[in-house]
Amino acid sequence: MTSSLIIKAVLTRLICGCFLLMTTLVSSAQSALLSLPYPALQDYTQYIYNLTANSSTTYLTFLFRQDPTYWGFDNVSLIDSFGKELMVNGGFETGDTTGWIQVRQQGLAVDGVVVPSTVGTTADDSEEGNYYWVDGSVEGVDGLAQAIATVTGQTYALSFWLAGSGGSSSGSQFASFDAWVGAPVSTVGGEVMLYNSQPTADLVAAVGAVPEPSTLALAVLGGLAMLWQFRRQK
Repeated sequence: MTSSLIIKAVLTRLICGCFLLMTTLVSSAQSALLSLPYPALQDYTQYIYNLTANSSTTYLTFLFRQDPTYWGFDNVSLIDSFGKELMVNGGFETGDTTGWIQVRQQGLAVDGVVVPSTVGTTADDSEEGNYYWVDGSVEGVDGLAQAIATVTGQTYALSFWLAGSGGSSSGSQFASFDAWVGAPVSTVGGEVMLYNSQPTADLVAAVGAVPEPSTLALAVLGGLAMLWQFRRQK
């Protein structure tokens, strides 16, 4: 996301008792969208952000720690200006982490998992559908990420639902949630972050620059034009 990225914010109380939250923020290459250290108990809450891309690849990273209990995470969506959904398996309805990159601190096992559930309002349930991500990572953070092909300058609507069982700043009761956008998160608390067991430098090198959709479309059209010219000459 760009240094001129603007995340517009409105706080609206929903009838169901959840909150719709958007924050105003100017970001750099790697921006913290949301940070909840020592969170209070909360039912499912929807968070919505308007993002403007400055790269052909934008990483969305969600990090969890919940020493005493669990987080519930569901229905992640990223919509472009044409109304197209860009997240893969944002509601975890495949029953697994298809489409997601698993993230963890080096030396820490991934504790989060996709589980079947009935619909409810707390971290013990899905927000919608038959599956959701539940995470109780202890003594460090783990989580999920996706690398999204984006168009520089285009605005996107990000939303997700989060429920938590609470926590505090003391010992075995520590809990936190963080959402990041832009580049992959390289370290947390001085510990190296691994994306699918790779350091972020290796991850970016492996993924490379994902072509912007407009660039990809031009490349396809160019290839078709060359093929047509070749067939015509024959």
